[in-house]
Amino acid sequence: MVKVVIGIALSAMILSSLDILGWNLFFSFNSPIYDDSLIRSISYWGHFHLFMNNLLVISILTWMIYQVMPLLDKYRKRTLFIFILGVAFSLYSKGVVLASNLSLSWIVLEVLFNSFEWLIVSLILAQFIRPKHLGAS
Repeated sequence: MVKVVIGIALSAMILSSLDILGWNLFFSFNSPIYDDSLIRSISYWGHFHLFMNNLLVISILTWMIYQVMPLLDKYRKRTLFIFILGVAFSLYSKGVVLASNLSLSWIVLEVLFNSFEWLIVSLILAQFIRPKHLGAS
């Protein structure tokens, strides 16, 4: 159980770090809807709120994995499950940004970066969450 908690915390830290990196990249490439002062106005509490939100999402995702654990006996299946649900959660939560007046290229860039974030998180989290029955990898 301790290993799972460490995996959840590590995944939330990595996801938060990638989110912050993504925001910095998004703003540095002259985003059409935000200005540079917005990224500077985010405080430590804002980053803590981001981390807690990511921790909650990954905890719910982990609970969902444990509900269907007998079907996810292989590492590849767990990774794919986490990746698909993570991207779905991410697109749902950022739907307001994607539905705004962004151009198609910015929307595609946002979707690709979110997919990359969740690919990294799914590869890490699937290592920490394993079924207990024999034959599972």
